[in-house]
Amino acid sequence: MNSKFYIVFSVIWLCAVQEAIAQDSLVLGDCIRMAEKRSPVLSVARLSALRSQIELNASKYYLVPSLGATAGYNLNFGRRVDPFTNLFTTNTVQYNTYGLNVSLNVFSGFRNRMEVRANELLYEASRNYLESAGQQVHLEVINAYYACWDLELQRQLIRAKIADLRRQKDRVTSLLHEGRLSAIDSLNALTREELAGVELLNLDRQYETAFSQLAVAVGAEDLVLKFPDLQVHPEIPDFSRLGTNELRQARKELAALQLRKRQARGTYLPTLSAFGTIGTGYSSNNLDYTSGIPQPIAYRDQLRQNFFQSAGISLQVPIYARGENRKLEQLAGIAILQKQEENRLLDLEIRKQQRELQVAYAQVKLEAEVLLRVSERLEKTYAAGQLLYEQGRISSFDLDNLRSEHFEAQLEYLRAVLALNRLFEIAERTAVNSGVGASSM
Repeated sequence: MNSKFYIVFSVIWLCAVQEAIAQDSLVLGDCIRMAEKRSPVLSVARLSALRSQIELNASKYYLVPSLGATAGYNLNFGRRVDPFTNLFTTNTVQYNTYGLNVSLNVFSGFRNRMEVRANELLYEASRNYLESAGQQVHLEVINAYYACWDLELQRQLIRAKIADLRRQKDRVTSLLHEGRLSAIDSLNALTREELAGVELLNLDRQYETAFSQLAVAVGAEDLVLKFPDLQVHPEIPDFSRLGTNELRQARKELAALQLRKRQARGTYLPTLSAFGTIGTGYSSNNLDYTSGIPQPIAYRDQLRQNFFQSAGISLQVPIYARGENRKLEQLAGIAILQKQEENRLLDLEIRKQQRELQVAYAQVKLEAEVLLRVSERLEKTYAAGQLLYEQGRISSFDLDNLRSEHFEAQLEYLRAVLALNRLFEIAERTAVNSGVGASSM
């Protein structure tokens, strides 16, 4: 019987160990790396950057000559007059032709080169968009992770409060038996413990909601979170890098629009092209009339004798295009003005956000310093209040107020430190180059 028990226990223990190994605890960095691999937002941004790269490569081919091959087959049949007999004859003639043609755009108002440069700017803008999308994913995961961490802190303090209330209840029961306290004190201690339990249940429900939001941001449901020890970073975070990729993307898109306007002006200029063609062919009805009896000419001889080549240039001068060129130029100018206003608003919004984060960090840091001193004083006050309560010098209501003030001050201090850590992570994770674009392209 004992051997069976040990076998079953060993199997259960091994399964538990394997499950613990399979589900390693994840810290913030692990959640961010997992979100980078699974985020649909980043997938769309990567595809957008890839499309811009394809358009850039395709535009470069307009600077090189184009080469084409042609092959033709004609079949003629019917009646015709034989020039030698002056009689109608019915025959079938096959024609086969082969050739190569090449063309080169010599001058088109530099539109092709400006197209390449515009696509280069748009490709760089798409890389900036990919970086900014990665930073937005980082920010979403940071907010969700710290929301879970904040609720976990509250749950830990509530559990500590419940444990303290249970110790207090046991102490009250002991003093009740000694006749030093009344039954009302015992009922009050039990009520406070039950109310704290209800508060813990509410926090558990809120934690599950925040955990679900983090799971959606990360892209995985089987998460096991780990929260490190809280610490205040000595260095001051730099929020000036926030939004840098968005500004770079907007400026490059504006530069591309300016090139589009120059392209529209280039449509007023003439276009010069060069072309050339070489080819040959043969026919089944080609005869050699130099001899007395006409003989068919061999296909190999026909291909050699029918070889032809040509070259030329083409000049196209725009005269009247029913206002299309003017319309393109005006639309490009309007798009530039609109983009300039959008960039100005974006710059103001990012500067506003940077200032708000800097002010928030300074305020929270000052608040944390004050709360630390208050929490230390209230901890000493609560310890003294417990002794006074046992001596009967203060009521249970006064002791409960001291306990609530002590735990609330401790919770507010820890939440302030948590807020400082969150702002520090935001400053670090919103750097100019987050590494998303380099690792995904």
